[in-house]
Amino acid sequence: MARVGVKAPSGATDYFYGQFHIVLNKIDGRWKIVQDWNTASIGGRPITASDFSRQPHTRF
Repeated sequence: MARVGVKAPSGATDYFYGQFHIVLNKIDGRWKIVQDWNTASIGGRPITASDFSRQPHTRF
């Protein structure tokens, strides 16, 4: 899951939650991303801050 924060001119930060998916294929001996997409829901239910807080976090 991912959380993206957007800071408004007022200084307030809005957060958006989602999940990023990729499909890899090995082409000529090298792994390549052949498809990627984002979703903001799982099973028809929106991803929320509560869902995000239950997952281990990786910071890039």
